[in-house]
Amino acid sequence: MKSAEFDIRATDYSVTSSQIGWITESVVGANLIARSGGRIAPFTPVADDCGVDLLAMDKASGRTVALQVKAWTRGPSTDQTIQFDIRKSTFNAFSYFIGVWVPLPELEIAYAWFLPMRDVPDFARDARSHLIVRCSTGPNTRDKMSLFRMDSEGLVAAIQATLA
Repeated sequence: MKSAEFDIRATDYSVTSSQIGWITESVVGANLIARSGGRIAPFTPVADDCGVDLLAMDKASGRTVALQVKAWTRGPSTDQTIQFDIRKSTFNAFSYFIGVWVPLPELEIAYAWFLPMRDVPDFARDARSHLIVRCSTGPNTRDKMSLFRMDSEGLVAAIQATLA
């Protein structure tokens, strides 16, 4: 019996959802370090089974905050919106939600949305297994998530304020 041949050159490569998660969590973590002047230290959990992707610790106070990072890496839809899905099975009311739009391959945060996870259900559509958060990327938006929209500098400032 002859074993099947495998030709790696014939494989169609694309960035996987796991890779997108790692990329965006790394971009958020790098911004926390750089924009806080090294004061905020990001940590990742050994297992991602409790709705926490990063822990951010203020080195001066020792305070920490749990963060769940959700990513959008493509362009917005025709109505200038993007969507973040939060699985109910890993919903953690004690963490903070960060939705980041990081158009690949730029590796920069175009926009971020930051709010306590316990408040997310007030702004999300309830689906069977997850919560759907839709955010506008339009320059003059007044959608319900616009109060929480910021750039990367604003995101780090908001996390620092949470740690104060």
